[in-house]
Amino acid sequence: MQAKLVEEGKIRYMPPEEIAGTLKDKEYIKEMKTIGIIPIKKEDGEVIASFVVSSFNPEGIAEDTKIVLESIASQIGNLILRVKSENELEEKKISLDERAKFLKKLIDTIPGPIFYKDINGVYKGFNKIFCKEILGIPCEKAVNHTLFELAEQIPPELAEIYHEHDMELIKKQRKQVYETKVRCADGENKEFRFYKATYNDRDGNVAGIIGSMLDISDLKAKEKELREEKKKTGECLDAAEVIFVVLDPEGNVLFSNLKTSEILGYPEEEIVGKNWVDNFIPSRNKAHVRQIINEIVSGKEEIVQGYQNPVLNISNKEFVIEWHNSVLRNDKGEITGIIASGIDVTERKLAQKEIRKFKNIVDRANYGSLLLDLDGNITYINDYFANIHGYTPEEVIGKDISIFHNKNQLEETYRFRNKLIEDSDYKHREIWHTHKDGTEFPMLMEAVVHEDKQDSDRYIAATGIDITDMKNTENALRESEAKFRNYINKAPDGVFVADENGDYVEVNTEACETTGYSKEELLSMNLIDLIPPDNHEKVIEGFETLVKKGYVDVEFNFLRKDGSRRWWRVTSTKLSDTRYLGFTKDTTESKLMEEALIKNKLFLNSIIESIKDGVSILDADMNIVRVNDAMNKWYEKNTPLEGKKCYEAYHDRDSPCTPCPVIRCMETGETERNIVQGLPDPEPQWFELLAYPLKDSTTGEITGTVEFVKDITDHKRAEAELAEARLHGREVSKTNSELKANLGHELRTSLGNIIGFTQMLHNNIYGRLNPKQQKHIQGIQKSAEHLMNLIDDILEISDVEAGKMELNIEMFSIIELLNEILIFLKPFAEDRNVEITTDIPEYIPEINVDKAKIKQAIYNLIINAIHFTPEGRNVHISMEYSSYDLKFEVNDSGIGISPTQLEELFRPFKEIYSESGVKPPDSNLGLSLAKEYIELHGGEIEVESESGAGNSFVFTIPIQPF
Repeated sequence: MQAKLVEEGKIRYMPPEEIAGTLKDKEYIKEMKTIGIIPIKKEDGEVIASFVVSSFNPEGIAEDTKIVLESIASQIGNLILRVKSENELEEKKISLDERAKFLKKLIDTIPGPIFYKDINGVYKGFNKIFCKEILGIPCEKAVNHTLFELAEQIPPELAEIYHEHDMELIKKQRKQVYETKVRCADGENKEFRFYKATYNDRDGNVAGIIGSMLDISDLKAKEKELREEKKKTGECLDAAEVIFVVLDPEGNVLFSNLKTSEILGYPEEEIVGKNWVDNFIPSRNKAHVRQIINEIVSGKEEIVQGYQNPVLNISNKEFVIEWHNSVLRNDKGEITGIIASGIDVTERKLAQKEIRKFKNIVDRANYGSLLLDLDGNITYINDYFANIHGYTPEEVIGKDISIFHNKNQLEETYRFRNKLIEDSDYKHREIWHTHKDGTEFPMLMEAVVHEDKQDSDRYIAATGIDITDMKNTENALRESEAKFRNYINKAPDGVFVADENGDYVEVNTEACETTGYSKEELLSMNLIDLIPPDNHEKVIEGFETLVKKGYVDVEFNFLRKDGSRRWWRVTSTKLSDTRYLGFTKDTTESKLMEEALIKNKLFLNSIIESIKDGVSILDADMNIVRVNDAMNKWYEKNTPLEGKKCYEAYHDRDSPCTPCPVIRCMETGETERNIVQGLPDPEPQWFELLAYPLKDSTTGEITGTVEFVKDITDHKRAEAELAEARLHGREVSKTNSELKANLGHELRTSLGNIIGFTQMLHNNIYGRLNPKQQKHIQGIQKSAEHLMNLIDDILEISDVEAGKMELNIEMFSIIELLNEILIFLKPFAEDRNVEITTDIPEYIPEINVDKAKIKQAIYNLIINAIHFTPEGRNVHISMEYSSYDLKFEVNDSGIGISPTQLEELFRPFKEIYSESGVKPPDSNLGLSLAKEYIELHGGEIEVESESGAGNSFVFTIPIQPF
């Protein structure tokens, strides 16, 4: 049978007995109400499997849906485990792709949102409706993300709730059902019921969570509607002028209205729960009343009406009640009690004796009145009753009452008359009548069977009134009220209607949400009950203004039910002298943001003003938006500074500076540093400027910069004094340098001759040399060449010290220069088994310095590092660039130089040894020359050495030398 349904490709529902033979669990089948088989198709339409859904309670929508979804979740979990089983896939010869398509087809077939995730909370799959209705994004964009990574679709506060539920489920490893709000893709918050369970891997360990969701928003709305309807029904019953009681099958009171309490003299709580016959019926009538109750609950008759019996009140006074009883059934059709309504006819029975006395009055009354014999013939009718049907009294006297009704109305009319005669008691009912011209209209009829004691005649006395206008008015009012309530309940703001005393008479759903109170609670409160004491006077003044002027717009605090204090913006208008309509909006968040902004601004101002250095805040267009007192003091000449361009206020320029650290900062998003000179002054001022980017916290976009400015005038003066002292020292050593230069030239001439003659001997010009002679000649030549290089370095140092060295400034790429040096030194490093690593920016603009000297300085530092690095280790080179200087660093991985020798490192001819005993190959002249070349450019060189970690040489030169 299942195969047939699958073959047909249909969804079928049937009684369980039809397929009981196909299922193993017979007891399980006994509890089912229906079985559903859903076919699962491939893309080409071929049916490849079926999905069985069991239902235990088809009349209970929520419970039924719960069982369906739990069944779906269980089967999907089994399918996931099957997909993971390679052996089973091989046995069934189904590919993993086909199984995945099958699983996706199954999930997408389910009409509710479905998802599954691994044990770490990472989503691994959804059906289409989950992605479309809940997330609002394609499934492929959501898969492999956690709740918290989908912040745009799932608010963090809701994500935290869902995560806590997941953790609890994984810990307990059971099924989980709970209800919570979900923000859907359309932005609407809906109530959902979650059904979740864990699934295991092949080893039986928890592998993740699978869940389904049921939209219960409509169910919740219906529950609320039922509660409100129940309340309204109770209010209506309390307002009715009839007794209304509900009894269980044993005659115990389940409900009574206000009229019942008025008649019996007991409050409702003392009536409910007591047996009606035992406590409120006279002894002589108990048996008869019990018989009536038993007949009703036996189901013999659905409605029993028109009979009378007395009841006893708290003072043992009897009241005659005319009853109308009907059977009360549950959803399954089972009798669960009796609904009884009754009219107090004690006074009316006495009044019936006086009917004849009022005939003349009745004839001229503005309501209908007539007398009928027991066969329904009219014996008396007044003008109103005859005329309202299009007749005169004379036309209808002696006619049957059917003259006032069409065929469809007669059955109800005769039933009313027969019941009246049978019970011989007062009856009232709404009966439809027909005019002479065929127009139908309703009348409210009251009738009683009267017996004349003088002649023992029995007849029916009836009165009636045309209620067409009243029915139309009621319908119009009902429609108007329904529309009004619909408008109010759908309003996005809280809506309150108050009377002239400030008591609430109507509120909407949003008002309840905002305050935390139920509608019933709010309708029992006065507007002042929601207001904290310190706001009472303000609210009272606002209400008085509303009463006088008819309109008010005011903002004040209110208290939620949980005691939290929030802000309201209230706009109220006067509907009438007794009704006032108010629209409220919770403005707490905007108020808190406003207060926070003020506090933050004051706090920021206090921070800025407390900083002794200068602070300048610029927008993206380089306009000054805020400065502190230090900046105003330094640039007093151009105050006020706010509103001006930074280059106008700080540099008296018409365009940005070149290079500009602010522009560079906004372009790179990095901190920039520069040294700038202040405005012309009797004594020049120098400032160190640090520019930091200001970024939008949400978009990350750079919206401006903040500059911290430090007065370094004293530092600059000290530098100038140091340069002057250095110049004096060079003058002192100038004579020595000139002597060294002259001596060097003389030595070069002699060494040139030695090198020339040894070269001639090496080339066998004066005859062939034996190997031993060749070896000695080569030693002489190398020593002479080394001495020549040493003399060249001495001459270079002498030129520098004598002030004869000049810089040949040119633009070139420092990156290309470094690459040339590394290519040249690579063989030397490889011979020593030393690796050279670099950390160089991808781009450094061309710099303007002496290329040859900077190249020689870098070369000397690198070859020195290679020399001091043991075999098998590495030398690391790095460079950094800013808008005003270049920083170069080379680190060897030797064992370092002792602290005492660091001080002599850059002095020529000093014997410097590493801690392992290694010394420089050139008597320290290479490092001395490097230091001289760097200082000629206005730069600085430093060295640090750490025992066991090697040496670090760092130099910094300005882009354009002093």
